[in-house]
Amino acid sequence: MMNLIELFTNSKNEDIALILHCLLNRMPIIIISSDEEEIENIINGLTNLITFRNIMIFYTDFVSMEDFENLIESEEYDMDVQRNLFLCYPFALEKAIEIFDIFNNWIIGCLNNIENRTYLNTLIEQLYKSNSQFLRINIEKNSLKPRIENKKSDKIDISFEKSLYQAAINHTEVAIEKMKRVISKRINPKKILDEQYDNIMNFHFEEIELKENIIKKEITDFYLAAKRTLNILTRMKNLEMIGFPTRISSKTLFSTIAYNQSSIERILDFIIKEWNVNYFSFLNSKKSSNFTDTFESLWG
Repeated sequence: MMNLIELFTNSKNEDIALILHCLLNRMPIIIISSDEEEIENIINGLTNLITFRNIMIFYTDFVSMEDFENLIESEEYDMDVQRNLFLCYPFALEKAIEIFDIFNNWIIGCLNNIENRTYLNTLIEQLYKSNSQFLRINIEKNSLKPRIENKKSDKIDISFEKSLYQAAINHTEVAIEKMKRVISKRINPKKILDEQYDNIMNFHFEEIELKENIIKKEITDFYLAAKRTLNILTRMKNLEMIGFPTRISSKTLFSTIAYNQSSIERILDFIIKEWNVNYFSFLNSKKSSNFTDTFESLWG
């Protein structure tokens, strides 16, 4: 059975970018397969990429609406608490749809068979009723086929996630090629069997592990940049509340957070999804900002 990164490799880059976008934006994700172990494998692989979220498994870590509401409430009152990522494995789906009707920031697994078709249809109906945009991932021929459901008119911009995934591919290829070059220089082809040579030069598992680690790092770097941006703009909001309204340019913000792998707009959109605050009004379109000196004195 393939793990998540192997499935990534067999899938279209645009599809992987869409999955990463929905994962970052806390969109409901439904994973559908005829193999329960495969579903669990993919759910665990996706959660492993989001190291900054608190993983909560339905019917293990919480079992009731009261438990769930307590977890949600902790997010509302504490900006520093880890945001929750709720998981529902196929065995618990029937119970989940009895209790909940909103599934924001859930990853839900469903078996694609006649017995579970009713539960899947009920889940999709609930998501449509709540006007939730959600991602449906079907596993077909050892690849992932994602599709946005309940689509709104706004087009989803996945340019950042495409560049993130492409960077992971490029860095992995360079690293593996260096490893192969180092080993090949130490092999005398005349003194080794072809099978032995192929085994020694097979870096498949190293490639999978390396790509996963790079994707995790890229995602974590983005998150930390967003957290720095949140801290800066929260201070600007505090300044505005005491009578010092100001704005900041993208250029100054990029320089301050020491990150430029995504657009500022993508970071601000992520902040809305992760912390439920909208700071777009503090961004201006000028190339420089008179906020720099004020902020640097606050930052120390």
